[in-house]
Order: sequence, then C-alpha cells, then structure tokens
Amino acid sequence: MAEEQAKFLASHDSLTKSANRSMFHDQLEANIAQVGGGEAADVVIALVDLDDFKMINDSIGHDAGDAVLVTIAERLRDVIDPFDGLVARFGGDEFAVVLAPKQTDFNVTHLGQKLVDVIHQEFQFGQSVLRPACSVGIAQLSEVVGADIAALMKASDVALYSAKDAGKSRFQIFDETLRIKMGRKMELTSELPLALAKGEVRPVLQPKIDLQTGDITGFEALARWRFQGKEVPRTEFIPLAEECRLIEQVDFHIMHRAAAFIADASRSNQTPIGLSVNVSTIDLRMSDFVERVLDVLMVTGLSSSQLTLEITESVFMQNWEMARQALKALREAGVRIALDDFGTGYSSLSYVLEFPFDEIKIDRSLARDVTRIEQNRAMLVHLTRMFHDLDKTVTIEGVETWEQTQFLMDIGVHLAQGFYFAKPLELDEAMALLRGVGCSDPIVPRTG
Repeated sequence: MAEEQAKFLASHDSLTKSANRSMFHDQLEANIAQVGGGEAADVVIALVDLDDFKMINDSIGHDAGDAVLVTIAERLRDVIDPFDGLVARFGGDEFAVVLAPKQTDFNVTHLGQKLVDVIHQEFQFGQSVLRPACSVGIAQLSEVVGADIAALMKASDVALYSAKDAGKSRFQIFDETLRIKMGRKMELTSELPLALAKGEVRPVLQPKIDLQTGDITGFEALARWRFQGKEVPRTEFIPLAEECRLIEQVDFHIMHRAAAFIADASRSNQTPIGLSVNVSTIDLRMSDFVERVLDVLMVTGLSSSQLTLEITESVFMQNWEMARQALKALREAGVRIALDDFGTGYSSLSYVLEFPFDEIKIDRSLARDVTRIEQNRAMLVHLTRMFHDLDKTVTIEGVETWEQTQFLMDIGVHLAQGFYFAKPLELDEAMALLRGVGCSDPIVPRTG
C-alpha cells in the first residue's frame, strides 16, 4: 500500500488527486505519437487558469482556496472523462486537460464553453457562497506549426492569455490570428535585446503642466521602440519586456537617458526641471534597486529632488514590505514618489495612508467624462479636496479638451498631462519647446 501511495504521489497532485505536470506531458507525448503513427487525426489540449483566485485566499482563507481547487478538479474530470481524457494540475490555480486522440468528432467551441460554464457554477463553503471563474486556452495539434509538445503548449498558452486580455471568464481557441500574433511576439522577443544594445529603445517626454500658472514643471519619460520603421505599441512591448525579464534594462535605460537630458536641459535653462519615470514591480524586487537609482543621479548630475518615481498599487499588492523599504530609502535621499493610476485598483486609499507619497496621479478614466457625468465630477472634487488636506500633489493624466482643463483648474488640481497640452515629445522636440517656451513662460490654455 505504501508503494502504491508513493507511486501515485509521484504522478499526481496530492490535493486535487489530478495528474501532475510530468504525467500530463507523458500522456501528451503518447497522444502526439499516435497522430504521427496514423492512429489518430488530432490532439486537443486546454489550459485552464482561475480568474482572481488570490482574492479568495486573501478574503476567505486558504482552506476556501483549497476547497475551490478540489471542486474545480472534480468538475473538469466530469467534463473530460467521457472523452477518455486526462486532467492535470500544474500548480497554484493552473489546470490542463488533454483529450484522447481518437476523439475527433466533437466541437472545440462547445468544449471551451462547457469548461467555462461548469467552473462558474457556485458552491457553498461554510457561510460563504463561492462562484469561481476561469479563462481557457485551447489548441489543436493540426493548427500548430511544429507539431510537438512545446509548440502545442505554447499555442494553448497564447490562447489562454488572449482570453485573459479579452476580459477573462471566457475561452479562446488558437487560430490563424493568434498564430500571426505569436509569430510577431517571438520576433519581437528575439529583437528586443538587440534593440536595447543599439539604443533603439528611447525615451519620449510628455510635459506636466501647472494648471494654476500654465508653467511646464517637468516631463514624464515614456519608453518607445521603433521596429522595422514602425512604432511598437507600448502596450505590446512593455508586457513583452516583463515576460522575457528585460523590463529592468528597459526601465533603467529610459531613466538614464531621460535623466541625462533633463540635467542638461536644466543647466541650459538655468531652471530645475522635473522628471517622472515609471517603476515596475520587477524593478523593486532587485536587491540593488536603490543603489542603481542613486547611481543614475550621480552619473547624470540630476538632483534627487528633480526625480519622481511613479509606481502603481500592484507594486504593494505583490511585495508590500520590500517595496516600502526601497521607496522609503529613496525618499530619504530626496527622490519624490508618486502613486500612479489611482482609482483603478481595489485598495489604493489604504496605501496612500500607509506610505507618504508626494504625488497622486488620478487615472484618466475619472477625468474623461467630467464635463458630462455628474458622478465623475463629484468624485474628482472630493478626491482633490482630500489629497489637498493630506498635502499631496494632485496630477491628472489624459487631458484632451479645454472643458476638462477649465474644470480641473476650478477644483484646484495641481498638475495635468495630455494631448490638449502636448503629445509625448522626442528629445529634440522637448528641447525646442523648452527653448521656445521655457519653464517660466506659461502655456496659455486655448479656449476654442
């Protein structure tokens, strides 16, 4: 019995009694061999990832989380067993299923919807009613170039993240559109290190405007990459840099080049100009993060008081204590700290109270409809008043009209950015703006 138990545990997950990753790969390899030998027409796999599973663990407890995982495994087996398939748990809240290769007469769309629906059914845990949700990525061997385990797993992973990007709680089947997207992703992944080495990833600078005076108080540095003559969208290459562990290089490359420019521009204008740069969660995990930021200041000659590091609340949600210590050390060295995208997360206000931020950047979504939606207007009025009372600088991003500008000026918002004032500028354009306008001459708001 002990030998049988040890053998079972070697190939199965102890909590859910599902197959483990090793057993799944063995089964998948055997299924692909059957296709290659002409015994079957296709192989179908699905990756299943629970949506917002961490919230269950954090709000109800790990016992509830374990109960969810056990229930999900049972529900997946109910769906897959009739197809003589295999259910595996890869760890955490990740599951995978593979159907027997002889099963080729079913509808993969029906399979995807069935998996989403069965997992979304509620169940009782103690006094709580839980209703889990999942995202599913499905891939068929016949639709994948390469026809091996690695290619099939990669295709299903691309489909899974496409489902998540589309809003979660849904399934996605790997198809020609995703094949093109995956090919581009692989191309960009291989080219990004070269682009960094050649300096092709560059900073652009968007002015930050003092709404009460019209002065340019500084710039936010944003990363841009032109590949094969076209700009790679920031929303595409920044997540890519995070995934392939190059985000630290991107962020510090941008910080260094922008800091050198701003230090030089400040000397030329004989006026200190502020610089804001974005910092990722991955950056703050670096043991030498503080030292590297201070090195940038020393090498470029930028004053610490001119630098603002912008972070989102995800930094704290993933590693609160480590992030707080690093930011505290930098703040003590004179660097300003801003909380970015306020209003898009779950608990931003608690972080405002727990950490002495210098600046709060309210998300553009709250300012977008202030001229039409009374609720948005009231929200911004109260937030601005509250942050004034807490002695924080209030900044609004994404300002696009005079009507927005006038309202923000009236309620006392300090700083604003957006296309109404200027698009993100290349370094030579920013220098021309500074020489033509200067930091003491106001950008007069247009009234029509």
